[in-house]
Amino acid sequence: MLLKPIKTETDYQKALAEIESLFDAQPNTPEYERLDLLTTLVEAYEKIHYPIAPPDPIEAILYYLNSRGLSIDALQNDIENKINITDILEDNQAKPHHFATPNSQTPITVTLDPDVAAVFTTSEAVNHALRTLLSNSKNS
Repeated sequence: MLLKPIKTETDYQKALAEIESLFDAQPNTPEYERLDLLTTLVEAYEKIHYPIAPPDPIEAILYYLNSRGLSIDALQNDIENKINITDILEDNQAKPHHFATPNSQTPITVTLDPDVAAVFTTSEAVNHALRTLLSNSKNS
């Protein structure tokens, strides 16, 4: 069967069924190549027809904490322990592994790891998440 773009729900369902039948294909075989192409086509179709919205930042943090058995207090302590404001303000030279640097308007700029930055795309999202966590921490 010739592969072609998936344009309809019927095409999509057929592709999924074929992927399931090819799931145990061995690498470097024609079946494996077909599986690879079919999954690429399905991913493209799903991106358009079944998009997955990014997670809510607060839910992402809470999930991260819960999945690792951590508390909000542990996160707050971790943040406080990693950001030494005095070191940052007294050091005018940029150094690797600094978590924050001074900003001309007094807020602190924090460098996020790429996986965290993918969830928190704006400073407002980061501040909202942290304020919510701090508020929840004070209430518990």
